[in-house]
Amino acid sequence: MSELHEGTAAHRHHDLAYTMPGFAGIDPWITPPAIAQWMRQYGSPLHVYSQTALLGLASGFQRFVAACTRPATAAYAVKACPAPAILSILRRQGFHAEVNSANEYRQAVAAGFSANQIYINGVAKSMQFIDLALENGSRRINVDAVEELDLIAARTSALGRAANIHLRICPDVVAGDGAALMTDGKRSQFGILEADLPHALDKLRAAHTSVALRGIHVHVGSGGQLDTIYSRLIDVVIDAVSAIEHAGFDTLTEVNLGGGFVSDEADYTHVSGADTLCREIGRLPERLTVVFEPGRFLVEHASALYCRIAAIKRKAETTWLFLDAGYCHLTDRAIVGTRFPLHSLRAGDSATMLAHVAGPLCDSADVYRPWTGKDQAADGVDLFRFPQASQVGDIVEIGRTGAYVYNTGNRFAGFMQPAVLLVESHGTPRLVRRAERPIDYSSMELPA
Repeated sequence: MSELHEGTAAHRHHDLAYTMPGFAGIDPWITPPAIAQWMRQYGSPLHVYSQTALLGLASGFQRFVAACTRPATAAYAVKACPAPAILSILRRQGFHAEVNSANEYRQAVAAGFSANQIYINGVAKSMQFIDLALENGSRRINVDAVEELDLIAARTSALGRAANIHLRICPDVVAGDGAALMTDGKRSQFGILEADLPHALDKLRAAHTSVALRGIHVHVGSGGQLDTIYSRLIDVVIDAVSAIEHAGFDTLTEVNLGGGFVSDEADYTHVSGADTLCREIGRLPERLTVVFEPGRFLVEHASALYCRIAAIKRKAETTWLFLDAGYCHLTDRAIVGTRFPLHSLRAGDSATMLAHVAGPLCDSADVYRPWTGKDQAADGVDLFRFPQASQVGDIVEIGRTGAYVYNTGNRFAGFMQPAVLLVESHGTPRLVRRAERPIDYSSMELPA
């Protein structure tokens, strides 16, 4: 554990006075005294998930599914957070699993998902991954390229197995919040262009004894406003279904619409634009069932990362607050520019100041950018509003850290990953992953 993680006397002094965390409005068990106690026990930073929030999000998505008036299945995108405890909760709430690698497949099985509940995804599936799915079973294999059909046909022949597949169509429609989150558009690496669909169908005819086309798959990105593009997306799906059936394929039973769902700002358990999405889905042929692959929606609002102010610097008439959590813990900040709401837990004086906020890394990229949500008090470019009396040791809540944080951290500059707690619905905190230790940092290194 780095020096920034240690419980110094200054840290203990500032555990005494707090304002309520933003997370308290979601989970009443996550209170300032509880957070301070957990951080003394498990160190800083500390990643906290709420079962109460997870259950609320799961129920909210199931309400959306029910409102769409189509028989539907929702498969959780495991990459959003593969923590075994999270997978188990979502499985018990009726979700299936969508995986992108052999290891995610094994994680899903270990969490209790049956093979028939697992959807296989991936832009470059290895032979080992495909063999694992064929030998142990899966619900569907989402085929991402015309060329991938050759590999699947070869492996089904070699193993004497059959494959039920979806073809991932790449419509020239994008909804991702930023280029790094977009997964469609003809210039992207994802899916099969509509113009190449006849070529894919020719290959399927040749492999019809072992590879069965059960549906099509689309996914247009994460974090965008799906309701603004769903009309066009459903048009593409309807056209693709028609083209496939006119080509003589009568085996289509479902449409996989992927994910990209985000929470409504007024109610985090409500799918943004749900009414529009359901209306557009209602245009699909009635004989087809629907599959959704939510990831971010189910976990983003269910977690916060708690850290401490590690240092304060005043430079060129500017105040810098340095947190002991950097992009080594919140890698999405560096990869796709994700912005998180920050909230100091210091209570007392109402006087505030504007400050730049940075992490502990010696890297110019380790600077926090203000979140544009309604509860982020920020004035000016890259400035956050903090209590005027902020001191080293104060606890800071970084909100909405449930998605793409648990499994994207790194050890850059020698910093290690924090402990992860799950606060159960009755209030008991359960350690689901311990903090990394110095021995973990070097455990895979060989002698020089």
